[in-house]
Amino acid sequence: MGARFGIAHGRANGIFLPHVLRYNAGLPSKFMPAPGYSAYVAPEKYAQLGRVVFGGREPDESRHRLFQGVEDLLDRLGMPRSLRSVGIAEDEFEAALPALAMTAFSDLSNRTNPRMPLISELTELLRLGYAGGEPRAD
Repeated sequence: MGARFGIAHGRANGIFLPHVLRYNAGLPSKFMPAPGYSAYVAPEKYAQLGRVVFGGREPDESRHRLFQGVEDLLDRLGMPRSLRSVGIAEDEFEAALPALAMTAFSDLSNRTNPRMPLISELTELLRLGYAGGEPRAD
């Protein structure tokens, strides 16, 4: 994203972070365990982190508090919340979208992400980053 549109890496991360956190907290359509894991643990780990940092009794509440805390931090830092808000034209974004999704899918860093994304899921995450607004709840 940064290389294609000239966006600083940290800004691009800030734009996508809320969406990726929520995506990773959802159950995968296809579970591919990382070495040492026999179950998908990301939702529980996010709940634990949320509980330690922000409180909450139930896992859903703790995850929600974590995600809201990230949103609040991004707002306090004045980070842009969408690709649209940094001046990327929609037609330019849509034209680049297939290549961006394929590049993201081919990225070796996916191996360290809690969820192995499908190309269609990456496309949806990219669109959420373009539009901004309320990330979807999984």
